[in-house]
Amino acid sequence: MVLIGSELTIPIAEAEDSGKYTCLATNKAGVAEKDIRVDVLIRPKITNPHNSTELNAKLGDAISLQCSAKGHPAPKITWLKANNKLTTDGERLPKGMHLSINGQSLFIAKIKDVGVKLW
Repeated sequence: MVLIGSELTIPIAEAEDSGKYTCLATNKAGVAEKDIRVDVLIRPKITNPHNSTELNAKLGDAISLQCSAKGHPAPKITWLKANNKLTTDGERLPKGMHLSINGQSLFIAKIKDVGVKLW
């Protein structure tokens, strides 16, 4: 942080810079203050321990795909298949597929294709 006169500058914001800052002005007549809340946003990052981007499964196998991410605010996980969003509304989620409540797990009860590619 750099303080020059009445200006406080944070050249490269970090998560630790989030918080409440208070500007305090004083003179013989009294005191004035203003709080400023700083919230540093952090881009989502996939945090899966597995680096594989391809999974091969036999016809009829059940597979489970996991995806977790961190960031601020907490990222929302969305699954796509062939660029189409998979949802739990029944209309877009094919029969035999189940999404976890938080969206981090996709379970396919019985695959119909010989190879499933994850990209």
